[in-house]
Amino acid sequence: MSVRNTSKAAFLDIQLKGIASTQQARILNFITLNPGLTRREIFVRLNYTVDMGSICGRVSELLESKQVHEKGCKHNPGTNQSANCLYVGYGPK
Repeated sequence: MSVRNTSKAAFLDIQLKGIASTQQARILNFITLNPGLTRREIFVRLNYTVDMGSICGRVSELLESKQVHEKGCKHNPGTNQSANCLYVGYGPK
């Protein structure tokens, strides 16, 4: 899957402005205080102050850096799909 040029430009822009690291820290702290939430639940509980795309992007970065891990899943009645639960740390081996 390719990344659109607009997505690349937006990513570079938020990195340069320091927004991504601030959002990442905010999301990491939120997961620390509320383990087991899904990305959607984080979005809703942050009162939509960080857009869903940013949450997914920052969670992906946190997963890649092994600061958070996914374990188990929950059913999302709104989408009728399962979503992975997020926890701080390396996770099960």
